[in-house]
Amino acid sequence: MEIKNTTKLTKEISRTFLIAHYKKTILPITYITLIVFGALSAIRILEKEYETAFILFAFAVGINLFLWLVVVISQKSVNKSYLLIQQEPTYAYTFFENEFKIEETSANSSSDTTYQYNLLNSVLITDKLIALYINKINAFIINNAGFTVGTREDLINLLKQKIAQKKIKQ
Repeated sequence: MEIKNTTKLTKEISRTFLIAHYKKTILPITYITLIVFGALSAIRILEKEYETAFILFAFAVGINLFLWLVVVISQKSVNKSYLLIQQEPTYAYTFFENEFKIEETSANSSSDTTYQYNLLNSVLITDKLIALYINKINAFIINNAGFTVGTREDLINLLKQKIAQKKIKQ
């Protein structure tokens, strides 16, 4: 079976990916930080060390505000200055039984690369896109609206066959 998708990397697709990526990476850190520092603050309150409890709680809130500020700033800077997005390259994905091929076309260049499924670090599936991570940061973005042969569900089923279930996040 062959599945084909054509995705144009627009600002909207990039923004959608960044939000999903940050939910995958920064949101868990936010929860863990709040739980740990919240528990430490509660212990200090029980021991009637209110100043220490306030400092711990303020530190937890400050770290999380900083993380979200980084998210907002990086999202704005990527959309304004990232040359790749400004060129709006088009990626033609073809998924085969044992490998997938990506043909990239932009205003200045074109390339053609084939990958094995076992090279994927993880897969992130959202209602608008599928991200194939080749490491913890870099991903191939597949727009759900871009399928020309096969469907989103066909690709998800293929990925579930080829990649360990723990690597797929929905």
